[in-house]
Amino acid sequence: MFKDWLIPGVALMLLTACSAGVRLPPSSPLPPVPPQAPGPIPSLPPAGAETTRTLPPPKRDETPALPLSPAAATLLAQASTQREQRQFDAAAATLERALRLAPTHPEPWLALAAVRLEQQRPEDAEGLARRALSLGGGVRAVRQRAWSLIAQARQARGDMPGAQEARARADRDS
Repeated sequence: MFKDWLIPGVALMLLTACSAGVRLPPSSPLPPVPPQAPGPIPSLPPAGAETTRTLPPPKRDETPALPLSPAAATLLAQASTQREQRQFDAAAATLERALRLAPTHPEPWLALAAVRLEQQRPEDAEGLARRALSLGGGVRAVRQRAWSLIAQARQARGDMPGAQEARARADRDS
């Protein structure tokens, strides 16, 4: 019952206060502005004339790389060591833990894609690399690594035209 009239009551009080004409203290007058001589008026193009202005293409590398949490960075380093020791299942499990800590960072996705390639799972590797690309596509190094992994995954599947296309995209960013 109390809630039913609380919001309308507060709104009514605010409206009443606003309409009561709250008076502000007088402010000091502003100092006079000295007159300035009018400057030249810029000329406009004739009516109907088409004006074109070319803008530089947007730079995709202006996006800074996101920082990685210390815990996720530790897990990435541990997974790298496991991968060097050819412990691919352990590396994948470690990287999945890193993904839970940093799901929006492209690095764990790229690392897991590389491990999936080592595990002969190219479909998974390409999907993970594409996810990294969607998260960090504004960073040239991420684009280059992701497209390189996609090229390797496509080649492992026997998709040579797709691999060549992905390699060309990776080369554009190197």
